[in-house]
Amino acid sequence: MQSRKVGYLPGKAANPEKIEEQEQFRINELEPRLEAAKAGESAVFLWMLPILFTGLT
Repeated sequence: MQSRKVGYLPGKAANPEKIEEQEQFRINELEPRLEAAKAGESAVFLWMLPILFTGLT
Protein backbone atom coordinates (compact mmCIF):
# COMPACT_ATOMS: atom_id res chain seq x y z
CA MET A 1 0.00 0.00 0.00
CA GLN A 2 1.16 3.47 -0.81
CA SER A 3 0.68 6.53 1.35
CA ARG A 4 -1.94 8.89 0.03
CA LYS A 5 -2.01 12.61 0.31
CA VAL A 6 -5.10 13.65 2.23
CA GLY A 7 -6.83 16.89 3.05
CA TYR A 8 -7.16 18.42 6.47
CA LEU A 9 -9.83 19.93 8.63
CA PRO A 10 -9.26 23.57 9.40
CA GLY A 11 -8.42 24.17 13.03
CA LYS A 12 -9.40 26.98 15.29
CA ALA A 13 -8.41 30.46 14.26
CA ALA A 14 -5.31 32.01 15.75
CA ASN A 15 -6.80 35.50 15.84
CA PRO A 16 -8.67 36.19 19.14
CA GLU A 17 -11.42 38.14 17.33
CA LYS A 18 -11.99 35.25 14.92
CA ILE A 19 -12.06 32.74 17.79
CA GLU A 20 -14.78 34.82 19.49
CA GLU A 21 -16.72 35.10 16.22
CA GLN A 22 -16.60 31.31 15.75
CA GLU A 23 -17.71 30.72 19.34
CA GLN A 24 -20.63 33.14 18.99
CA PHE A 25 -21.71 31.44 15.75
CA ARG A 26 -21.58 28.04 17.45
CA ILE A 27 -23.60 29.18 20.46
CA ASN A 28 -26.12 31.48 18.74
CA GLU A 29 -26.71 29.76 15.40
CA LEU A 30 -25.34 26.24 15.14
CA GLU A 31 -26.35 24.71 18.47
CA PRO A 32 -30.00 25.90 18.33
CA ARG A 33 -30.34 24.44 14.84
CA LEU A 34 -28.81 21.13 15.91
CA GLU A 35 -31.12 20.96 18.94
CA ALA A 36 -34.16 21.62 16.72
CA ALA A 37 -33.01 18.82 14.40
CA LYS A 38 -32.59 16.42 17.34
CA ALA A 39 -36.12 17.28 18.48
CA GLY A 40 -37.44 16.47 15.00
CA GLU A 41 -38.54 20.03 14.30
CA SER A 42 -36.20 20.54 11.36
CA ALA A 43 -33.40 18.93 9.39
CA VAL A 44 -29.75 19.88 9.17
CA PHE A 45 -27.72 19.13 6.05
CA LEU A 46 -23.96 19.55 6.11
CA TRP A 47 -22.28 20.13 2.77
CA MET A 48 -18.61 20.01 1.91
CA LEU A 49 -16.94 20.89 -1.35
CA PRO A 50 -15.97 17.80 -3.34
CA ILE A 51 -12.22 18.39 -3.19
CA LEU A 52 -10.94 14.85 -2.77
CA PHE A 53 -10.22 12.78 -5.84
CA THR A 54 -11.03 9.12 -5.30
CA GLY A 55 -10.21 7.91 -8.80
CA LEU A 56 -13.70 6.41 -9.13
CA THR A 57 -15.35 7.88 -12.20
